[in-house]
Amino acid sequence: MEQFYLTLNYEGVDYEVCVKDLETADLLLNDAAATEQYILSMCPLGSQHEHNDSENQPQNDFQSIWSMPHNENDSTIKPSINDMIWTKKKPSEMDNEATHLILSLREEKSTYFDDKRTRKLKLWNVIAKELEENNFHLGNKGGERCRQKFSNLQKTYLSYMKHQTTTVSERIDDIPPFFDELHSILGCKHKVTPLNLEDSMDETSESVKNEIEQEQPDHTDSEETQLGPSTTTPVSRFKKTRKVTPSRHDDLIREMEKDRKIRSGEFSFLKEHLKKTEQQEDRFLEIVEAAFGTKKRRMSDTNDSDTD
Repeated sequence: MEQFYLTLNYEGVDYEVCVKDLETADLLLNDAAATEQYILSMCPLGSQHEHNDSENQPQNDFQSIWSMPHNENDSTIKPSINDMIWTKKKPSEMDNEATHLILSLREEKSTYFDDKRTRKLKLWNVIAKELEENNFHLGNKGGERCRQKFSNLQKTYLSYMKHQTTTVSERIDDIPPFFDELHSILGCKHKVTPLNLEDSMDETSESVKNEIEQEQPDHTDSEETQLGPSTTTPVSRFKKTRKVTPSRHDDLIREMEKDRKIRSGEFSFLKEHLKKTEQQEDRFLEIVEAAFGTKKRRMSDTNDSDTD
């Protein structure tokens, strides 16, 4: 029986669940309301512990999800969710250490992640393996859990950056966790810092201004310049005459005119050829008629001689 292992995020906590059909998996990944209803249905006591922040609680609401066998023939019990990272509502010190490590590994492999030809899930599986080697247990589908964890961190980071570019009243003062690590990974992305048209225009105007200043002559008069009527010829204030370049429209008209002349020549040649063909046909008909007339006269003369 085909099964799907998903990492669902509910109120900032990641939970791994197992579903038996693709439709349910797709619904849980794309519908937040369905995700909430599914998680609460898996643990009826979940609503009673939503606001319980006690760290002394030995059992997790969703431990039963991990303890359930995959199917009737599989009696293997999965590791307790308390033994794995990123399963508690309030992150533990181990959770934070694992997050620091995953971000460090993600930054090391940024070149491979930026390569569109590389399968991203394969890279996340490599990162998950390194986490397991450092005693950070992820359970099954560790690569998918790492991908989902980074996706959640990325959403928080992008939301914060988006509000920082809006009005002052909409800005968020609280910097999200792991901001420095995320900024070193995502800070250069276009979706984080898109090219500002106004900035590019300012740079262009500044460069144009510098060029104009370089072209302008120095009109500062020295102290030794004597006052008097000017004997020099007037100098045009336009140093260079701008050459008017033909537009694309003019080039198109010339091409069309050239093509028209070629077509006209071809049409004239075809017309002349048809005229010659018609003349040849008329000449051929005259020859045929003359030949039939000669033959007819010969036959008439032969008949007359036979009668005599």
